[in-house]
Amino acid sequence: KVTRVKAVENHWRKTPYVAEVEAMEIPEPSARRAMLETGEVHVAVVVVKDLKPMLDAGFKKAPGAIFYGRNALSFPGNYWEKSHFVTGKALGYTIPDKPWAGNPDNPASMEKARKVRWALSMAIDREGINQSIFMGLGRPYGMYELSVDDPIWQDKWKITYDAAGAKKLLTEAGYPDGFECTLWSGPTGDEVTLMEAVAAGWLKDLNVRCTIDKGVYGATIRPKIIERSNTIIWRCGDGNSQYPGTWPKGLLLSTLAAGGYSCDNDDAFYAKNYMEMAKTTDPAKLKQLATNHFENLYQQRQVVGMPENPGGLLYNSKKVVE
Repeated sequence: KVTRVKAVENHWRKTPYVAEVEAMEIPEPSARRAMLETGEVHVAVVVVKDLKPMLDAGFKKAPGAIFYGRNALSFPGNYWEKSHFVTGKALGYTIPDKPWAGNPDNPASMEKARKVRWALSMAIDREGINQSIFMGLGRPYGMYELSVDDPIWQDKWKITYDAAGAKKLLTEAGYPDGFECTLWSGPTGDEVTLMEAVAAGWLKDLNVRCTIDKGVYGATIRPKIIERSNTIIWRCGDGNSQYPGTWPKGLLLSTLAAGGYSCDNDDAFYAKNYMEMAKTTDPAKLKQLATNHFENLYQQRQVVGMPENPGGLLYNSKKVVE
């Protein structure tokens, strides 16, 4: 897929630096690296293992574009709102029969599912993944929608790797022998290696046996996410580390996103908190509401943070001046 855009002269904000940009969608990381090396493209995103050799060869990262990509794991199916938060329209979502999905009409089910989500999140060796996959260039801690370098980050929200504690929780939840599941990674790149590492850790520590789904996002998993029928644990990235923690949070964890993209969970807490954040510009109130959001997310773990991976956007300094 190729997209071409041309500069708009005298644009209201500024005239672009270049006359035309051609963007190509190249899924295979080795092909992107080769095209950058041969000069077929001037700018490309490379996987982490290619960063150092490419930098050593003279390719450069744009100054000011220093950020980390954030990955997260969504445990889908916790549809706890029965109707749309604003309109009141009944949505009729079905809670799947999965260990991590709780039924709000059954308190025992809710607690069992919460223990499963805790167990799975505790059995991820984030520091080990950062060292082995991201070459120590990433950051092991973070949570969905919040980076470790954000001013409102609190160290108490770190998810510590604890295999024994995770096994204990999974046993308490009724799964001493583990269970089977599917993880979606996407077809190529660092994310595949990341999800394979998660699956290997769960197998070793919890006997949770995972199949990796490498299907293309738009063709396979996205339609099921939109219709709220997805039951696959999936990698839902939420942008990069520069997104402020006090931006309104919770839209994608509630029925406010009904009919569109979401993180496959609906909790009225997040809807209410989001609406309050969206209506205020008071920095102190935004900070408190954001803190409430992340504290609830930490406790419930419908979506859990993963290691932040370093940005891999490189350019050919022989072709691009700055």
